[in-house]
Order: sequence, then C-alpha cells, then structure tokens
Amino acid sequence: MTLTLRYVGLCALVTFVVSAESAPEHESYTTEAKVIRVALVVGAQNYRYLPPVDNAWTDAQAMEETLAEAEFDSVLPLRDPPTKDVVTDHIKELVTRAGPADQAAIIIVFFAGHGFQHGEWNYIVPTEAEKGPQMLEQSVPVFTIIKDLTKHRAGLSIFLFDSCRTGISVTRPASTDAAEITPVGFTTVAAPKRAVVSLAAAYGKAARSAATGETNSPYTAAMRHYLPVAAQPLPLAFENVRDYVVALTGGRQSPFIVADANMQRFYLHPTQPELDDDKRAWQAVLQTGRTECVEKYISDRPGSRFLAAALAWLTDPSRPEPRPKEIVTCPH
Repeated sequence: MTLTLRYVGLCALVTFVVSAESAPEHESYTTEAKVIRVALVVGAQNYRYLPPVDNAWTDAQAMEETLAEAEFDSVLPLRDPPTKDVVTDHIKELVTRAGPADQAAIIIVFFAGHGFQHGEWNYIVPTEAEKGPQMLEQSVPVFTIIKDLTKHRAGLSIFLFDSCRTGISVTRPASTDAAEITPVGFTTVAAPKRAVVSLAAAYGKAARSAATGETNSPYTAAMRHYLPVAAQPLPLAFENVRDYVVALTGGRQSPFIVADANMQRFYLHPTQPELDDDKRAWQAVLQTGRTECVEKYISDRPGSRFLAAALAWLTDPSRPEPRPKEIVTCPH
C-alpha cells in the first residue's frame, strides 16, 4: 500500500526521571472519556442524467452497519442527494454533531456514487446534476468536504471515496456539440493534518461496481470484511483492504491512501490491551509535565480516551511545573 505521510517525528525531546509516587496528578487529568465518533454515509445510485450506480445503496448500507459495530455515536445516512446544497447541508450537520473544534473527534465520510476529476480538482456528483457545463457548478468539490471536516484540535478525519467508476461529460465546448469526457478516476488528493483519504482505486484508474451476483463493490466489500477486525491498527486494515481488492479484481484495481495522520495506534475496535496501553502511556506522559510530550501523545493516539484530559492539561494555567529533566525521548 502506498502511503503519503508527513509523520510528526519521535519528538526526541526531553522526558523526566521521576517516581510514580512523586508525580503530580489531578483528577481531571486521569479521567477517561470516549472520543465522539460521527459519520456521514452517502449512497448516490439513481442518477437522472447519468448511468445508475447500481449498488451504491447496498454499499452505503454495508458501511452504516460497519460503523454501527464500531460504536459510532451518530451515523448520518444520505441516499440519492439531489443537489449540491443537500450534500453541503449534511456536511454542516456532521460538523455540528462532531462538536467544537477545540475538542477531539473521530469523523468518517463515505461516498458511493459518481465522481470525476476536472483540472486539479475532484468532485462528487449529486443525482440531479446535469450533463455539460452545469455539472461542474452542480457537483461538490472533494477539497471543500475535507477542509470543512478537518478543523478539530485532536482526533482523526477519514474520507472513503468509492467513486469514479466511469468518465463523465462535464463541459461542452462552444465550437462543437461533442461533450468533453473527463479522465477516469480522481486526480491527486491532499490530506490535511489529522486526516486520511482513501480512494477505491489509484489515481486516474476506474473503480469497479459489484460483480454479477454480488451486492457490494470490491472496495466496500473489503471494508466490510476488514474494518470490523478487533485490535487492528488502521494502517493494517487499509493494507488488508488493498490486498483484498487487488485479489478480487485480478490486479485491475488497487485502493490508494493519502494521509497526514499518525494511525499506528488508532483502532476502530480497540480491545482491553489497547485501552490499557493508552492509559499506561498517558500516565507516563503526565509524569513528565512537558507540553511537547502531551502534544505528541495527542498526535500519536487520536482515539485515546485520555485526549480530553490531555487537551485540558494544555490549557490549564495552574498545571504543575515540569520535573527535573534528562535528555531522552518522550514516552510513547
């Protein structure tokens, strides 16, 4: 799997040698709180002016079931969004459900339906979008969706696009009646900090719909199979999804990931050992009294139940002074 990562490094900074008995503790800093998990799942199937995406609804249903099993607090469904405004309104609702930007949130957006690239931009297509020059205006830029949902101080935003299954007519040159067919697939995508973008196929490649007798596309089928696996870090889940799709399509389709987030310790289904490891690491970080170590913990563990405590610590002017130091790495 190809990952484009700008990883915030090991932070080889300063940690402090201090016994557990002498470490400062504050009740609010050791309180666990589950990070809110919210999602928007879009299935665009019955297009008015474009060929239908026959299994978009079943793909969306499969993803809703997957996220429900992952104990998401809210999964907002959207079927056959007719217009750009409807999609935009649902994005705004998701922002509201995710809570204030100064808190932590896990946000997932899944889209099954038509998409296209035009110039340097990628778009998803509402079901009432018209062919020709209107389609650019009536479609939703992927960049704006990502930008609006990557404003939280901590956590993770994950965008899953099971789209771009054909080229689409988006412009009609004035000198001819022939419509311009956009290139197949998405063009390059950027992932902001704390974000992951997963495409069903590599840049410029088509994604496949369900095979005869199947109810889900290869990409969604792989997600449904691997995302529910317990104690599996997210990068391994994406690697398994890629391998599954490649095998299922005979190498004709390979999902692609772009990320600027630390995912190695993020689990959709953490078990007790993962939760215990988060707690151990947070207690060690708390003992250092160091801002850089707390910030590293927030970056490294986007699903930790101690993120609220860590964020509160950073903004508390009465927090204890750092302990005496030695040159070592922050706990991890």
